[in-house]
Amino acid sequence: MKMENIPIGEDVKTQVKNCIYNPKIFILPPWEEIYKTDQERKQTWEEAVKTFETMKQTYLEFGYHAIEIPKGSVEDRCSCLLSHLQ
Repeated sequence: MKMENIPIGEDVKTQVKNCIYNPKIFILPPWEEIYKTDQERKQTWEEAVKTFETMKQTYLEFGYHAIEIPKGSVEDRCSCLLSHLQ
């Protein structure tokens, strides 16, 4: 598990495993059709995809249940999210 080639130390891994707030997390996949770089978002598309994959895998390895919100309209995405909160 590395982001930007910076390893995660064992002490951090231990703390994360012992401090799970809620095992359910929501994750939104990269969406190429709407992806743009700007002053705040400097990652290339390829970097964004790798970041998403690494984050999702990291959450899973730490025992989280990752719920991927599908691409679609704002209404559909909100509906999906809300359905998991009830």
